[in-house]
Amino acid sequence: MESVLALGSVLAISLKDPAGSGYTSTVAVGLRDKLLAGPEGAAQVVHSRVLGNILYLMASITSTKQTLLQVEDMVEKALG
Repeated sequence: MESVLALGSVLAISLKDPAGSGYTSTVAVGLRDKLLAGPEGAAQVVHSRVLGNILYLMASITSTKQTLLQVEDMVEKALG
């Protein structure tokens, strides 16, 4: 092994899909798209990764508490 590097923290949000969970699920795509579009007039958006019914968010080790709270708020609004 040459090196190991921690990049940040990962949040995985598993969404319930009435059609069934797994890699073929597309239920998390809508949430990803809402976060990428951001709220109307927003200066920032949230990039994420979808794999089946799970949405993944990763914060860098330099993310501030304020930034993480803003992302949390955006996720809550997108889910609501």
